[in-house]
Amino acid sequence: MFRQRGALTVITPLLMLLVILLGVMALDGARLFSLRKEMQSQVNAAATAAADAAQACGGEFVTLQEINDRALIAAQQQGFSSDSGTLVVQPGVIESDDEKVLSFEPVADLRRSNGVAVTYEREEPISLLLPESTFGTVTMSVGAAARKELIGTLSAAGSTAVVGGTQQTANLLNVLLGAILNNGTPFNIDPTQFSSLAETTVKLGDVLAGVGVDSVEELLSTDVLVGNLLGALDSAADPLDDVGGAMDQLISGAGVETVKLADVINIVGSTEIPENSRLPLYDTVMALALNLVEGTVIAGALPDTQINIPGVTETQIELFVGKAPSVVVGPARIGEDGEWQTRFHAPDVGLTISSDLNVLNLLTVRLPLAVQAGGGTGELVWARCARGTGSNVVTVGVDVESQTARIATGRINGMGVLEQEEVDLSVLKNLLPGSITLANITADLDLLVGGGDERVELSYTLDEDNPSAVFTEGGLSSADFSNLDINIELLEEEEECSGLLGCLLTGIGDLLSGIVEGITSLLGLEQLIQETIEGLVEALGTSLIDPLLNAIGISLGTTKVEITGADQNNVQLLEYCGPEGC
Repeated sequence: MFRQRGALTVITPLLMLLVILLGVMALDGARLFSLRKEMQSQVNAAATAAADAAQACGGEFVTLQEINDRALIAAQQQGFSSDSGTLVVQPGVIESDDEKVLSFEPVADLRRSNGVAVTYEREEPISLLLPESTFGTVTMSVGAAARKELIGTLSAAGSTAVVGGTQQTANLLNVLLGAILNNGTPFNIDPTQFSSLAETTVKLGDVLAGVGVDSVEELLSTDVLVGNLLGALDSAADPLDDVGGAMDQLISGAGVETVKLADVINIVGSTEIPENSRLPLYDTVMALALNLVEGTVIAGALPDTQINIPGVTETQIELFVGKAPSVVVGPARIGEDGEWQTRFHAPDVGLTISSDLNVLNLLTVRLPLAVQAGGGTGELVWARCARGTGSNVVTVGVDVESQTARIATGRINGMGVLEQEEVDLSVLKNLLPGSITLANITADLDLLVGGGDERVELSYTLDEDNPSAVFTEGGLSSADFSNLDINIELLEEEEECSGLLGCLLTGIGDLLSGIVEGITSLLGLEQLIQETIEGLVEALGTSLIDPLLNAIGISLGTTKVEITGADQNNVQLLEYCGPEGC
């Protein structure tokens, strides 16, 4: 027992030293843990702010400097100091689930970016109370990624052209849709019902659920019955939108045809369905109808009671659909191939209008007029997300390439090629015994209208259904008729005649031919014919051609683009473990 005297004298200081050391380590551990938490909040703020400036959400002019500046300012507001470490901001393409990054691909071309990854490293002494030379330092590293992307719904299928439309436009659409969906029998949808279709949007997720599709991969491989897709669109519409009458007619006319779903609704740039994206109902129906007849000619007729052009009787309409449109849902960024991911096209169609004109039985005109409208294209090239500062307006930029339209006398054949023909005009035809025609006149017309490139800007208010459209000036109003080629051929005097009546009529014809020749010189018959053809072409353009083409998304020589939905997710702050994902 005496041998243990003094043992506590040795052990106690050691125990006290151990307790102090453990206490210091606990304090330093808590300090380092708190510091790491502080660093994490700084990179979280930096990533969230920088994601707003990436290509998919940052506006027309995206720069690396802007991204870095946003990240640095946000981090500094959380206490970051550049003296203490390095903040690295890397734009890239993020694939993620709801919580973490599955893959991150850094990009040199900012136009590919849909988010950013931010890392922050700093050297920190292991202990502030113990010698650094003994205990050393530790490298602390944190990271965060943020993704923010606007998914736009773009179309060039014509909905805004039928809002508040006329009965004439409704007649044209009833003939067109009846020829496609109702075995040639026109529908009886009135202008108000067409307007309701054009003003209605439906949720993409509801439509796809209605046809049993729940993934982009499945959408790409699915063929659906036309009636089923129309039914899904009808069911997805709000009952207050009052589209049931028009949709019921369309559904009742649908047969057993199928259509490839991805040709009507095209989702790009994502492996997930953006369920809240809104589809324009009218444009989707029109894309569906035109896809059914792609590569074929459809025909219909309008009686004179539906034409409203004095002197014109029944008019035949033939429409060749070279390439049908689709409603496109996607982001404003380029893909791995360097091409913009969200591309759309206007319908590529050829239209033939055949009309007979009788001017007071003095002049008769047979006019086959062909319009090769050409499908314009467009690309979604930038998007500016709503910032959440009292404004919920998003803005997008679209590069539009309009094809030059061609208007000529002739018709569009079954291959979609314009075959030019002459216009036949006759003066005083069949007014005299023996069906004498005093003059045969032919005219050639070949016009080019519009064409060119431009960048347009569209705005869309989140949580509202109203689309925004740009439809630049075009149509026959911009046509130049100065190259109308007119040839007048007067009746030639016959050298021989047979019978008294024949010789008498020939003499009368010769006499009147001389009169017509004199009138031609005196009054300028060519000018009269020029004005007659111009007037007829312009009347057909105003009453038939422009309204019909506008209703399917075409203005001659220009391309219309419409944004009918924008799904802007909140900034998605994600756990970041490196480019390979977590």
